[in-house]
Amino acid sequence: MSRAPDPDFADWVAKARAVPIRDVLAKHGASLAGKASGEINIRCPRCGGRDRLGVNLTKNVYVCGHSGGVGGDAIALTMHLEEIADDARGFLEVCEILTGEAPPKRKTVLSEEEKRARAERVAQQAKRRAEQDTEARAIEKQFREDERRRARRIWDAAGPIAGTWAEAYLAKRAIFAPPSAHLRFSSQVKYWHGTKLLHIGPAIIAGVIRPDGKFGGIEQTFIDLEKPKGKAQLVDPETGEILPAKKSRGSVGSGSILLSRPLAPVRRVVIGEGTETVLSAFCSLFEQRSPLLEGCEFRAALSLGNLAGKAAGRVPHPEKTVTDTLGRVRKIRVSDDELVPVKDDAPIIALPPSMEELILIGDGDSDPFETRLAMARAAKRFARAYLQAVIRLVWARDGLDLNDERMAREIDA
Repeated sequence: MSRAPDPDFADWVAKARAVPIRDVLAKHGASLAGKASGEINIRCPRCGGRDRLGVNLTKNVYVCGHSGGVGGDAIALTMHLEEIADDARGFLEVCEILTGEAPPKRKTVLSEEEKRARAERVAQQAKRRAEQDTEARAIEKQFREDERRRARRIWDAAGPIAGTWAEAYLAKRAIFAPPSAHLRFSSQVKYWHGTKLLHIGPAIIAGVIRPDGKFGGIEQTFIDLEKPKGKAQLVDPETGEILPAKKSRGSVGSGSILLSRPLAPVRRVVIGEGTETVLSAFCSLFEQRSPLLEGCEFRAALSLGNLAGKAAGRVPHPEKTVTDTLGRVRKIRVSDDELVPVKDDAPIIALPPSMEELILIGDGDSDPFETRLAMARAAKRFARAYLQAVIRLVWARDGLDLNDERMAREIDA
């Protein structure tokens, strides 16, 4: 005859299982401060690596890719991090560690000596993790600085765009750059894909300014005027992968490309993702002799992520799905339109303090659902940082960006 379940024991196990994954990781030196929900990847305190441990803070579960996909709840994570045997005693030991209590109606699993030894092991692991994090940050900082210097040399060696392939590229896109644009041209630019040099050819070199006003890096747009839109078509010869014609170098996060600066004090700023999109807005207003140009600055943000910042959580996509290993079809989850706290966000793109109005350009050639969430987040983000400014969103037609629209008008004309 089987023994009836002990409700006190079940409650004790449930208490252990409910311990937040973030608390378990924090005790082992892997802080998740600032992460409210959603899925993240971090270095595993046991296995190392840059992003081997996947954590879902909403579901309170983890999976370690380095250990063959081992995963589970707080109990399984503690077993993994402390290399505790997955048996009956190990299970009781972990539950006692997580709850701080002995099993109901039973003796403590861990002796005082074992508790002291465990505490020392965990402290040593946390110390090693902190040292590894400090070293990794120092290496990453030095790499970014080295890349910034290399980017600066490319920028300094480049020349004006007038009369070059760069000017011809912009004309092919039905746009032009005003004299104040931070754009240059070089005829022999190297395209690196990892450690492989895939291409050397002409490119527009755009200077990226960091939030502190200093040079941060460059965005290179590789040119081939024989192609429909003038961009070089680059392919990895080993994998057949189509590579982007735009390539950033340096420390460009939170930076932007100045494309037009007015003579009068800046009262209005227009900013969008790409150089061609923002120049399309400038050229259209210039041709219309629009009063909006007075006191108006134009900037490109390089990427939608740089514009919108981090999301606080994730939401299911209404259409996109993925099939898991069991054949189940699930909706993918994408970044929502909610902001993380200021302290957890990257620095925002710096705009003039005299700005009274900010116009954000949304492209229509990306996934509509994800783009609208990102642009809504961008609007909230800039409103939070620039309280004095009125924020407006301007959208291209579905399936196009502003430059596509402008090129289409040129063809129709």
